[in-house]
Amino acid sequence: MNKHPHAELMKQYAEDAMKTATPWRLWETRQKDNGGWCDLIQHPQWYLGSEYRRKPKVVKIDGVAFPVAITSTFNDSENQEYFTINVTDSGVAAARIKRSSMKVDKFQALLNQGMIFENAEDCKRYVEALTELNKKIISRLDENSQKENSNG
Repeated sequence: MNKHPHAELMKQYAEDAMKTATPWRLWETRQKDNGGWCDLIQHPQWYLGSEYRRKPKVVKIDGVAFPVAITSTFNDSENQEYFTINVTDSGVAAARIKRSSMKVDKFQALLNQGMIFENAEDCKRYVEALTELNKKIISRLDENSQKENSNG
């Protein structure tokens, strides 16, 4: 007998339901391979054609939401994959990494720097958040420069 495809997620959802009367507020859904994530507005139906996840944890800096990187690894499986940000000649992209195939000190440095994520989507969102925050910084520098020029 095979387990339900969403069994592990159902277990996580049940854990959330033990802590709050409105666990759906902590979750998102989307159609498989189609579109962005949407907030749940009621208990999930666990449709096979849908994907479900806990809402990613974020921290806001000046109104910009950054996904929270992992701070420790509990899964020491040889096949456990993580993601980090990789800068290449063609831009910035998420890079798939495995703890087992990296030098321990390099993996630990990335972990300490907050640059390891559970999924590629969080890497992408992190880069987007950095870009948005950088635009705010540039805008404020321009504003300060204009003020200095008009006062001088």
